[in-house]
Amino acid sequence: MQGLSKDLNRVLSRISPGEGPKTPMPVNLAGGVTDTVPAGGTVRITVRPPKDLILSDLIIAGEFASRFVINSITVQGDPVFATEGFITAEQFRPDSTKSRLPFVWADGGKDIVISVTNVTGAASQFWGQFLGDEGTLEERKARAQVGLGASGQRR
Repeated sequence: MQGLSKDLNRVLSRISPGEGPKTPMPVNLAGGVTDTVPAGGTVRITVRPPKDLILSDLIIAGEFASRFVINSITVQGDPVFATEGFITAEQFRPDSTKSRLPFVWADGGKDIVISVTNVTGAASQFWGQFLGDEGTLEERKARAQVGLGASGQRR
């Protein structure tokens, strides 16, 4: 597989769902990227993936991470985290090693909701993105088989 791009090589050599390139799902305020959360204010942001998605990561843009805490993340009404309470958004900066989420299945067209609170004394914009493996189960199965030979072993 020499000469292939890094992302294409990952797609062709993967065996199971979740190992390929990550599909971004933008997390923006309802009013768009210029909208703001008031000082001390809490907002719920809803994302609806067009296809089934296995969530794997959350990335909060670095300049916003220090201004917010994450109160909750739910997928189709079910909490992503087992514990209650807020998590600092700093954990989800692009350079963090803790940005992984427990793999969670989200049906296409269903709600993924994140609740965030602005912990600063001034209004602030918020931007982030969920990352995951997008596609139907059949599409993922087909991609998983690309790197397998007749024996079922990785080529």
